Amino acid sequence: MASFWAGRPSASMMFSSVYASGAPWNETHWKNDSFDRRLTESRSLADPAKRRGVYFELQQMIHDECPTIIPTFASWIDAARLEVKGFVPNPNFLLSDHRVAERVWLSA
Repeated sequence: MASFWAGRPSASMMFSSVYASGAPWNETHWKNDSFDRRLTESRSLADPAKRRGVYFELQQMIHDECPTIIPTFASWIDAARLEVKGFVPNPNFLLSDHRVAERVWLSA
């Protein structure tokens, strides 16, 4: 099975949707109680540095144990000239969440 995963607003959402036990899109059916526990704990961390550390641990667990292959990684950049107005970058999708025609205009 091959899939494409665009970004999500947070690492927690990505982990919860794809890698947590019983997640709706857990295509590998990977189950790891320690992963699930740490993911739940990460949501209560107010300190971004501590949360980032837990996310690193979770990524390492996926790398070491999850039967998944990630052959490519899409890295996108949205950019615009100063004359472009109304553009709002979106971390998940290109071109202002694919709504650039509705939101963007050129200034003289």
